[in-house]
Amino acid sequence: MKALKTFLVLIIVIGLTVNTACFSNVNTKDGNVKLTIYVMENDTFLRNVIRKFNSDHKKITIEEKVYYSDQYEKYSEDIQASLLSDSGSDIVVTSPVRIPMLSKYIDNSSFGELDDLYNNDKNINKDDIYNEIMNYGIYKGKRYLIPLSYTIDALFTTRSILDEKGITGLDSDVSWEDISQICSEYQKKNQKESQYILSNLEPSSLIRGLGNNIIDLENKAAKLDTAAVKETIKLYKTINKSVIPDKVFYEKIKDGDISAILRNKDAIFLNSAITSPRNLRYNYSSLNTGIQPKIYTACTVENKISPKVTLFGAINSKCTHKKEAYEFISTLLSKDYQANNFLNGLPISKSAYEQEKDRCIEEKANNSIKTLLPQVDGYLERLDFCKIEDVRLFDLIDTEIRERVSKNDNDDNIAKSLQEIAENYFKETVAAVSKNQSEAIDTNNSIKAQLSIIYMDYNSRTKNALRKCRELYPGIEFTETVFGNEQYSEMNTKLSTELMAGAGPDIIIFGSNTFKSLYKVAGSGIFTDLNELISKDNEFNRSDYYEDIFDCGIYDNKRFYIPLEFSIPYFRTTDLTLKKNNIAIEQSGLTLDSLHKLAQDFIKNNDNKNKSLFWCNFGFLTMMQISGDNFIDIKNRKTYFNTKKFIDLLKIYKEIYPSIATYDTCAKYNSYIDMTKEDKLIMAYDFSNESPWQLWTYNSIYNGVIGDDMDIIPLTNNGDCYARIGDCIGINSFCKSKDAAFKFIKIILSRDLQKTSDSYGSYNLNLLLPINKQAYNEDINSYLSNNSSGFGSEYPAKELPKKLAEKMNSLVEKAKPEKDMDIEVRKIVGETLEDYSIGKASAEQTAKTIDQKVTLYLNE
Repeated sequence: MKALKTFLVLIIVIGLTVNTACFSNVNTKDGNVKLTIYVMENDTFLRNVIRKFNSDHKKITIEEKVYYSDQYEKYSEDIQASLLSDSGSDIVVTSPVRIPMLSKYIDNSSFGELDDLYNNDKNINKDDIYNEIMNYGIYKGKRYLIPLSYTIDALFTTRSILDEKGITGLDSDVSWEDISQICSEYQKKNQKESQYILSNLEPSSLIRGLGNNIIDLENKAAKLDTAAVKETIKLYKTINKSVIPDKVFYEKIKDGDISAILRNKDAIFLNSAITSPRNLRYNYSSLNTGIQPKIYTACTVENKISPKVTLFGAINSKCTHKKEAYEFISTLLSKDYQANNFLNGLPISKSAYEQEKDRCIEEKANNSIKTLLPQVDGYLERLDFCKIEDVRLFDLIDTEIRERVSKNDNDDNIAKSLQEIAENYFKETVAAVSKNQSEAIDTNNSIKAQLSIIYMDYNSRTKNALRKCRELYPGIEFTETVFGNEQYSEMNTKLSTELMAGAGPDIIIFGSNTFKSLYKVAGSGIFTDLNELISKDNEFNRSDYYEDIFDCGIYDNKRFYIPLEFSIPYFRTTDLTLKKNNIAIEQSGLTLDSLHKLAQDFIKNNDNKNKSLFWCNFGFLTMMQISGDNFIDIKNRKTYFNTKKFIDLLKIYKEIYPSIATYDTCAKYNSYIDMTKEDKLIMAYDFSNESPWQLWTYNSIYNGVIGDDMDIIPLTNNGDCYARIGDCIGINSFCKSKDAAFKFIKIILSRDLQKTSDSYGSYNLNLLLPINKQAYNEDINSYLSNNSSGFGSEYPAKELPKKLAEKMNSLVEKAKPEKDMDIEVRKIVGETLEDYSIGKASAEQTAKTIDQKVTLYLNE
C-alpha cells in the first residue's frame, strides 16, 4: 500500500536502444555553465537552495523546469523520460517513488558515476554522515546516487491507550512476531470489540524485515519462495485481521490529519514514519497536550532498524558538466541545508540531526514528544545498511500478497507466486514512450511579449497567476526574481530602489511596507495609468470588484494601481467568553465611543489584574484607522494632528491603554486563542487572516480550543468600516508591453486566482479578503457546508456558522479604504507616542510634536 502510487511513463519491454548523445545548450558563449533541474513548485526547500546556489555561483546557473502541485504525475513521467532521452534534467533531486524502477536506469547507464566526485569532496565531513544511509546509491560497487534524507517506519501510540487496552511489556522495538502475537491475543480477549490494532500495513514491510538479501537487484536474484518468507506471510495474515481496511483508512485521514486515528481511537497503533524530531508531533497533533507518547519500531531479524531513503541526488549520465552539477548536490549535503530539509525526512548529516533535535526541544509545541528523542537516538545507532530499492517491485509484491490473502490462498502458493513476479521483473527493461504532454492552450492568443516581475516565494497567488498566464498566452515570457521567505525587507528595498531609479520590473506587486511614501511614488511617474488600458478592454467590468476598495489607487484621476486584497477591522471572541465576563456588545459592533466605554467599564470592574480586554497588537494606529479621519493632506502638505479631534483620540487611547495586554504577557502564550482559553483575554484584534478560508479555519480552531463558535466584533465609525489595503498591483511606466502586462493583471484579479484555490486545485493561499466579489461569495458559501479539514489544523474542521458569514457579508459591502498614511508618518506617530504612554508628555504636547515632525517630513 502506498499513499501515492507512481504513474509510469515507461512500457516494460525486452531489449533497449537509447541514443547517448550529450546534452546541448549547456555551455553559454561567455563560458558560464547552465544546468537544468526539474522541480515541484511547492518544494520550498529545494527551490531555496537553487536560489542561494545561483546567487553564490556567478559562473554556474541552475535553471528550473517547474511543475505545479497537480502535476506530480507529469513531473514523475518527465524525470524518467529525460533519463532516456537526449535532453532534459542534468541534475536529479527526487524521491525513489518518482523513479520506481530505479535500478533499471542504473543498468541502462542513465546516471553518471559519482565515486571520484564524492570521495574527493573536501567540503563534506565524511565522519558527520550516517554511513549506513550513504551506502544507498552504491550499485555493483559504484556510486550513482547521493542519499539526502530518510525515514524510519514506526508505530505511534500513547501510554493511556495501551493501559486502556491492557497491552503491556513492550520494548521500544519489537519484531513482527511480537506484533502478530499482540494481535492474536487481543483478538481472543476482545472478540466483540471492533477496534483495530494497526492503522495500516504494507505486506512488503514484513518482507523488508527479513533483511537486504531477500531481494538482490544487482544480481537479479530473489529468495521469496523460502521458509522465511512463508512464515512472514503467515504473520501478515494474522496481523492483517487487525488492520484498518485501506478504503476506511484513507477515508479517515482524507482531511490530512493522520493523528485523528489515535484521537478517535480507530486503532491502537498509528503506523507512520519518523521523519524528523520536530515532525514527531504531527502524529499526535490533535491529541491533548498532556499525553504520554509511545513509539515502537519493528526491527529486522538481525535486530537492526531498517531505514528508507526518501530523497536523493544524482546526475544524468548525458550531462556535460558533471563537476558543476555535483557541486550543487554537495551543497545539499551541508549541515545548514540538511537541517532545513526536515519536511523530507531525517537528515543524513549527524550534526544537522542534532541541530534539529535542539530546535525541537526549544519549541513549546513539542513538549509532549520530547521524551521520544532519546528513543530515536537509539534507533539511529542501530541502522541497517541501505540498498537501492525498486519501488515498482515492492508495489507488485504488495498487490500480489493482498490479492492472494483476500482469496485465502495458502502460504506456499503465495511464496511461489512472489518468486515468479520477482524473476519476471528482473527480465524487464525500460523504454521511453513518447507522450503528448501539451496543455490545452487558446491558439487565438497570439500576443508576444517579455515581462519581468518580482515577488516573494510564499506568494502562491502570483505563482499560480504566472502559470495561468503562460498557458493562456504562450507568447508572453516572464523573467522572475523570487525572494525567499526571510527576504521581505530585501525585496522591498530592491523594488523601491530600482523603481525610483527609473528601472524595476514591468509588473509591480507591492504591499503597505514597500514604499516609504506611496503618494510620492505614485506622483513620480513610475506607474502607468491603468484607466487607459481599462477603457480599451470591453471585457473588464469594475462592478466585479468591491468598488470603494478598488478605487483606492486613483491619484489625480489616474489609476496607478489596483488592490488585490483588503482586511476589515474587527475583534475576535466568542459568545461564551463575553457572557462569562458579563459583556454585552451590539451586533453592529463598536464605535470609538462605545469602545472607550467598554474599556473603562472593564478597567473599573475587572478584579483579575492578569486578565486583559484586548490583545497586545491593538494600538493607537489602529484607532486612527477606525476613526476614518484624515489627519494629513499629503498632496497639499497640510497636517491636522494639532487639533481637538486628534487630541481627543489620544486621550481616549490613554484611558483604554490599561485594558490592553502587554507584549510580555502575550508572549507567554502560543496564541491569543490559548490566552482566551485560560481566561486571561476577552478579545483579539486580527487584521491579517480574514479571507473566507481563514474565517473558516479560525472558527474551527476556536471551537477546538474553547468549544464555541468564533464571533467578530466590527469597528466602525458612522456606519462605515475602514479597511486596510493589502498587496496591490500596477504596471511600470517604462514597460514596453503594457497590454501584455494588463493581461496578467486581469488574470490575478480573476475569480480563479482570488478564490482559496484555483481551477487546478492549487491553493492561492489568500489570507485577506479578495477584491473579486464572485470569488468571495463562492468561497464564503462553500465553507458554510464544509466540515472537512483542509488547513492542516490539529482541530477538527467545523462548518462556518451562518451568523458569522452574514456578518462578514455585511461588512465587505460597506468597506471603504482607510486614509493613506506613509510609513514615515506612522513611524513618527509611534515613536512620539512612547513619551505620552508613560506620562512624559501631555496629549496636547504630543499632538503638537507629531504635527511639527510630520510637517517637516512633508516639506523635505
